[in-house]
Amino acid sequence: MIYLLHIGKTGGTFVRSIVERTQPDGLVICDHTATLRSTAADDPERRVAFTFRDPVDRFVSGFNSRLRSGRPQYSSKWSAGEAAAFSVFRTANSLAEGLVSNDEFTLSAAQFAIDAISHLRRGYVFHLHKPERLKREHRLNRVAACIDVADMDQFGPQFFARLGINVTAQDLQMGVRHAATGRQSTELSDLGRQALLDHLAPDYALYEKCQLLQQATL
Repeated sequence: MIYLLHIGKTGGTFVRSIVERTQPDGLVICDHTATLRSTAADDPERRVAFTFRDPVDRFVSGFNSRLRSGRPQYSSKWSAGEAAAFSVFRTANSLAEGLVSNDEFTLSAAQFAIDAISHLRRGYVFHLHKPERLKREHRLNRVAACIDVADMDQFGPQFFARLGINVTAQDLQMGVRHAATGRQSTELSDLGRQALLDHLAPDYALYEKCQLLQQATL
């Protein structure tokens, strides 16, 4: 059995649209809360597959997705914590810079926002834990496939083949991609980018391991 992890803002909606259209056997579609540990507890012999992307890009995409309440594909109201976070930070860059602010209120608000905004509080560490855990999963042949969404056009057919799905480049273009809308800012200042690189260092360690796993599985 292959468990398809759904790491937020890594193309999961697009992948799910392909899977639901083809309905392959032996594939379990997970929700946003599934992890390597939770799926192993459910089925010790399971294999996993997942998509991933650059952590800074994922951060910006996740912030903007929740800022617009998931629209246009979804419409999910802000939690009380998200409402409070977005009353202070209106752009991903302002939140990023807030993580290194010298102002006590701004720094505290930024730390609160990270925990409050759903796509930001669950990153690669939440889903994949540590690089050593990924290495062990691979050694036990329990990683069926993983792919950087930036490589989907090139390696997408190979990824889906590992899930028992035959697709062509044209099929991939038919998938519904969850694209950003409106005029939300995606720009990061040098200060904001460096703050995120520092904050997301554990996720980058996992991201680099995922890149190696992609080469090994596709």
